[in-house]
Amino acid sequence: MSFSAGNTTTPNNATQDRTTDLMAFPGLIFVLSIILIFVILFGNSLVIASYKTNRRLRTRTNAFLVSLAFSDFLVGSISLPMWIYGIMSQQNVSITFQAFFKSFDVFSALASIFHLTAISAERYIAVSRPFYYQRLPLSFHRSLIASAWCFAGFLASLSYITLIKNSWSSQVYAVVLSICGLAVPTAIIARMYIGVFLVARSLLQRNPAHAARRQSVTSLKRYYQGERKVAITVGLITCLFLAAWLPFFVVSVTAAFCIHCLPSSHDSLYKIIVIVKSVHYMNSAVNPLVYARRDPEMRQTFLRLLGLHSGICRLYGEKNRPEGLPMRVR
Repeated sequence: MSFSAGNTTTPNNATQDRTTDLMAFPGLIFVLSIILIFVILFGNSLVIASYKTNRRLRTRTNAFLVSLAFSDFLVGSISLPMWIYGIMSQQNVSITFQAFFKSFDVFSALASIFHLTAISAERYIAVSRPFYYQRLPLSFHRSLIASAWCFAGFLASLSYITLIKNSWSSQVYAVVLSICGLAVPTAIIARMYIGVFLVARSLLQRNPAHAARRQSVTSLKRYYQGERKVAITVGLITCLFLAAWLPFFVVSVTAAFCIHCLPSSHDSLYKIIVIVKSVHYMNSAVNPLVYARRDPEMRQTFLRLLGLHSGICRLYGEKNRPEGLPMRVR
């Protein structure tokens, strides 16, 4: 910064400093976003490739997680590059570009939350009614995945009503989006996971005789412990998603109903929007890290795809497990 004698900043220098800061800010965002794009594409490609190459990972629950990874991949390959272009263009983009970007951005977010909602329901059925769950056809899981994509596409398509030049259209869409895309899914997810942990805890504390006749108590407990671990992993992913997206929904609703509640300074508002968007884009890079930390099979497959598995095994004394054998269906 430039200072005059006595450390007093002149109006000219202050203006120049603000201009320099504003010019530097998009450049910094550009560099960080390029790095983020690489991390998102690389991490979610590993998840998809792991599912394709390791037959033990082809479980019903992992089918949801791979579909979720594909949603995150779309964020890194389409949404984030378009957002960078808008930032670097200083918002001088066409109405068509803005409409498509907004619609696709909402679509990718809703696809993620609806996938997480479907997984929570699937986990609840797996834990509370395991024998019924084992008899469910694969079409049940495929229909849940398809429904998540279709419902997300339907709600995202309604974003075009915000192009109408009146306040009520944006307000109505903000309410619909917040209720259908955040409040209701969050309530369903919370209810399902509370049920999962209550059922798992109850069954782990009991010693049911009828179940013991079919399989040992040890194997029964191992089953519920495994299901609970999967539920914890997906619950962690859900919490990270909500933490990343809640600020975005709050800012969107505030902008629709009380624009004066947001900072009046264009520079401050611009930075808030950039920070909020950056946080929810970073969520698309986090999930592969969670899988690698929580799922040993996924972690070993990642290392194998990267050609690092043998070295890591020698370093930590881990044993290789043969691939190609089907894992139990969850």
